[in-house]
Amino acid sequence: MVKKDIVNYLYYNHGGFSRKECQWIVDVFFDFLKSGLKEDRKVTLSKFGTFYVKKYEGRKIYHPITKKEIKIESHHTVSFRKSKS
Repeated sequence: MVKKDIVNYLYYNHGGFSRKECQWIVDVFFDFLKSGLKEDRKVTLSKFGTFYVKKYEGRKIYHPITKKEIKIESHHTVSFRKSKS
């Protein structure tokens, strides 16, 4: 599912909005989600789940064919945990 699918779902199933308004609603939601993750590192939506930032430490791995050492830098990624309900 991509953002366009969400916009189309909103447009066809919740009448009264134009396609442009549906696009704006989805954009505002994702902007809200991004800013919440940047500031608090956690966004909880009741009865849906929680988006949170997970940090991975750097590590060294070896390429299986060439046996060269590759360093993976530490980085952050967004994870999701579903609600119990």
